[in-house]
Amino acid sequence: MIQLKSPSAKLIYTFDWANAIADTATLHSVAHSVPEPVVLISEAYDVGQQLSNVEIGGGAHGGLYVIQARATLSTGETVTDGFTLRVFEGV
Repeated sequence: MIQLKSPSAKLIYTFDWANAIADTATLHSVAHSVPEPVVLISEAYDVGQQLSNVEIGGGAHGGLYVIQARATLSTGETVTDGFTLRVFEGV
């Protein structure tokens, strides 16, 4: 999936971990990563809802970046997810 944003926009993206987590595990923590010049403004996760959010800004016009998230489960296992971000002036 490719998401679009302008270089000046600050947007929040949500990762839904519900389908990636077995019934015997729960979400323990999530870390998000973004490549420069994209800026990670804030990140949060909700254990009960099995969701995480990342607010990002920046990026260079025409840039294509992979935004990644790594969830650690109560079992110690890790699950990764991500999406491609296209930065385009005028979006």
